[in-house]
Amino acid sequence: MSPTTSACVSLAGRVLLCAIFLLAGAGKIQNWSGTAAMMEARGMPAVQLLLSAAIAVEIGGGLALLVGWQTRWAAIGLFLFLIPTTLVFHHFWDLQGAEQTVSDDELSEEPGHHGRVT
Repeated sequence: MSPTTSACVSLAGRVLLCAIFLLAGAGKIQNWSGTAAMMEARGMPAVQLLLSAAIAVEIGGGLALLVGWQTRWAAIGLFLFLIPTTLVFHHFWDLQGAEQTVSDDELSEEPGHHGRVT
């Protein structure tokens, strides 16, 4: 692969990946109270602090990926952020039957237009 092609592919990957996190962070800002209520329902302590931190990680990490600044560290930070997020909010392994179908349907929704936390 030529250096130009490699740079273009890297940029495209960073843009697509950062979009996930930027949209998730923006969605949390737009639906602060709904996201906070969902976090409280999951038994999270210090919801306002953790919600602010989640937004900072998603938007900060997403922007770092977008502009190419410290991309390796940004990606590691986002990966580490996703571990507890997945375990607390995305318990897809517990879903059965109709719930699983609804969860699968949610995957096809437009980002930022749903009640889940990413």
